[in-house]
Amino acid sequence: MPIAVAFTSDNQRRKFDIFPEFVTGDDTEGTNSEKRPLYTLLGKDQNEKVFPVAWAFMPSKSQWAYDWFFGVAMPKLHPGDAIERVEIVLTDADKQETMAVENNAGGNLKLSIAEWRLFKRALHRWCAWHRINRNFTQLPKYKPTLTRVKNSSVLSKIEIDVLERWLWYFIKNYETKEEVDFCLKLLDAYLDDDQQNLHIGEVDKIDRQLILEFITSSFKNYRQKLFESEFNTCAHMGNVTTSASEGYHRGLKKAALGPRPDDDLCIAARKIVDLANLREDEKSKKAASDANSTFGKADDRERTVREFSTFCNEKLSAESVFSDDYFQFRVAEDTFLVKCDYAKFDFDVDRELGMSIDEVNKLFDNDN
Repeated sequence: MPIAVAFTSDNQRRKFDIFPEFVTGDDTEGTNSEKRPLYTLLGKDQNEKVFPVAWAFMPSKSQWAYDWFFGVAMPKLHPGDAIERVEIVLTDADKQETMAVENNAGGNLKLSIAEWRLFKRALHRWCAWHRINRNFTQLPKYKPTLTRVKNSSVLSKIEIDVLERWLWYFIKNYETKEEVDFCLKLLDAYLDDDQQNLHIGEVDKIDRQLILEFITSSFKNYRQKLFESEFNTCAHMGNVTTSASEGYHRGLKKAALGPRPDDDLCIAARKIVDLANLREDEKSKKAASDANSTFGKADDRERTVREFSTFCNEKLSAESVFSDDYFQFRVAEDTFLVKCDYAKFDFDVDRELGMSIDEVNKLFDNDN
């Protein structure tokens, strides 16, 4: 049975032609009566707003279906050069989806070979949330141990939280290969350290070995799919998870006019297209409204720094109990100084505020 594919409006297609550097793909269930997974490829515009580039009701999650989507449907429906400018394709670590993307991505290949790929400049990146959360903190193999350690004491919970955050640093913060190699050695030494009393919280050696097993087998071995150092020259806009796709799918299914599990493919497809067009209309109306609107108290917003400093100076003078005993001087447009009026200030009452001019002069005379 052929794959049912629908694409978004011309307005969204123009967005993809202009801002194509980053795309993210994910699938969801419960959108049609044939129980086909809905696969959606999303982009982001200049305002960090997501828009659907393409979507398809997949007959299965086999590799041939993903190969058809990326290798056949995409170039037919986007025949321009937008696809060639894509730099990051972000998905979860599904094996079939990964193979399909890698078969069409040429970002890590020699130029002579990359020219034959559809996404000539693109690198494939895995979702960090799936790797750390789904495959570590929530995986049945590791979750009971991590939960037990966290519940043993507050300090042990902090210890595990620090380790989890450290993993995120590899994904989001360490920008060079040297940083990654150095910090991986530190992480290994940290987990192999038998002197746990020097750590925030103590973790048994068996538990530490289990954590180290995940880091060795399922984390650092896939650095080319996860770590920032592998993607710091690409326009990924700080996106390291497929949360945009998952959020889009939740909104699609929860919308009053969205697809339902008992809808046939034609009805579900029409609802998806209608919702996409409705969102674009709402965005256009809001953009037009913002462009033609005048903010309240426009005069206040246009005040210069000099006027604002004068306003603050006057307010401070009026509200100060000792305003008569001080002089105020504005030495710059955004700076003003306050000093005592030594002729009026009563130092016998407020000795802690300073010295009288006579006392200061006496000190100078003594020094001479």
